[in-house]
Amino acid sequence: MYIIKELKISINNKVIRDVNFINAANLIVDETPMPDGVPTKSGNNIGKTTFLRIIDFMLGGNRKKLFTRPTDVSEEYLTKNLGTFSMTLQDTKTKNRVNVVRGFNSKGHVFSQINGKNVSNQTEYLNYLANLFFTDEITSDSSPSYRELIDRVVRYSSRAVENTFKYLQGTPTGRRYESIYLYMFQIDPAISTEDIKSLEDTKSTYNQFLDQLTTNADIHQLEAEKAIRETGVQKLDQRRKDLLEIPNYQIILDEVIADKKKITKINQQLADVRIKRDILREQKEKLNLDDNIVDDTELQSMYADANELLGTLPKDFREVVQFVRTMKMNRYNFAKKNLSDVFLTIKYLVNRRDKILTKISKNEHILLRGDVGEVTDIQKLISEYTLQVDKLGRLTEQINQIKQAQDKLDQSTQRLESKSLQSYTAEHLNKFNSVLHEFSTSYLTPVFQYLYGNNESAYIYAEEGKSAQGSPFYKLKISNTLEANSSGSKQALTIAFDIAYLEYARSSGIATPGFVISDRKELVDNRQLIRLIEYANKKRIQVIFPILQDKLSDENLNNTNVLIRLSQDDKLYRIELSGNN
Repeated sequence: MYIIKELKISINNKVIRDVNFINAANLIVDETPMPDGVPTKSGNNIGKTTFLRIIDFMLGGNRKKLFTRPTDVSEEYLTKNLGTFSMTLQDTKTKNRVNVVRGFNSKGHVFSQINGKNVSNQTEYLNYLANLFFTDEITSDSSPSYRELIDRVVRYSSRAVENTFKYLQGTPTGRRYESIYLYMFQIDPAISTEDIKSLEDTKSTYNQFLDQLTTNADIHQLEAEKAIRETGVQKLDQRRKDLLEIPNYQIILDEVIADKKKITKINQQLADVRIKRDILREQKEKLNLDDNIVDDTELQSMYADANELLGTLPKDFREVVQFVRTMKMNRYNFAKKNLSDVFLTIKYLVNRRDKILTKISKNEHILLRGDVGEVTDIQKLISEYTLQVDKLGRLTEQINQIKQAQDKLDQSTQRLESKSLQSYTAEHLNKFNSVLHEFSTSYLTPVFQYLYGNNESAYIYAEEGKSAQGSPFYKLKISNTLEANSSGSKQALTIAFDIAYLEYARSSGIATPGFVISDRKELVDNRQLIRLIEYANKKRIQVIFPILQDKLSDENLNNTNVLIRLSQDDKLYRIELSGNN
């Protein structure tokens, strides 16, 4: 596990802060005096939260988080004065150190370095840290992603501090949280995210297609209209037979009718193939050959890191490269070939339809040139008859498309539910809850009891939820007895969970950062803060949080635990500002 050893802040190439961390409680002390519990000056503009945001920035956070409030040191200031941050991380076992640097150049761009080497882009930077803190399965865009996991250990927003489990910003889905929980407790998913996503995408596609087909009328209305038109066509057909006594007319007219039925069938086939084309095209775009070409340099770096961390790997680098290339190329070629076959089918059907339409046009022209008997009546009859047959054919085609789309929708829904029911069994849920029970009993409850100073048990459990598409996912719950109402209680509960999880991961060999960062401890009970510091020191757990100096007495405020002291006279960036820094 990697912990933070040092953080330097430089302005114009001059170090203005050199902060050294310990593997225990690390306090960002606000020295704003508080006689009678009321601060004489505001302590909210000296840089406590900004210090945490800088750490988050070093861990790959968005630059915008450094400038979220109008009173923050401006982006212009850091750009103009070449603001630079350097953070050193250390493995608690091997003592191996990694140095990361991020800062602003004169053009306002963020630059990044790892161990003195420039990093070309944000993705490379994030993936390096992901591999450092977690496993090689975690990347900037994996599920869960690196930032989704790191946001749990760097809590400074109100949502993150007060929500133990649902700490992500925005409106993340239950499935996103599920992937985080399964990684944290090393539980294999009952069904792969990719399988569920594919089924949900198919279901969504046919839902949209069905909506388009039934925009003006549902299938019951269309079938009623079809019955009326069929009766009308039958009457016209009988009149046609009465008028047409010449065999040539009958033969040609029958050909026209038969050909129009063929057109209806071809149009139906085209609709089906085009749906398949749209699905394959979407799959091909997601694969995108250019984006999936293997970067030998990046893979070499990852392979070297893995060799260093895990020892000699069973496969040499060339075999790994060849395997990855072959796998990605096969997936792309498979989608490409299927799409090519579909395009050929569409071309064939369109050509066939055009030939039949040409034949129909010629035959209808022959029918209308007839000069025997009641030509006018025959022309009107044929015109009306063919018009009604055409409308009936198109109506029949629309109804068939609706039925087929509904069948496909039902099939994907049944597959989704069937696969889910088979996979999300009570046995799998019980397995997950068994792991959570062990965690709660051996880790969470002891930490919770120590911080709260009572004998109450604390436990978490998983239960099944449903997505908007109806597929299941797991969500974590906390025991009802621990449902905290006040902000202070919620914060204490959240940090108890984070500390307990770090101990659990450490003893279980689960890859995770070796530190916990939490803001907004002003509302936490003083006794809980004292116990938090004691526990972190005793268990050698790196906990980083800001605190008001007057919250603790001198005897409880061990200078060893003081990470940095800030005040109105000595703000974080050490510049005179009218607002927050």
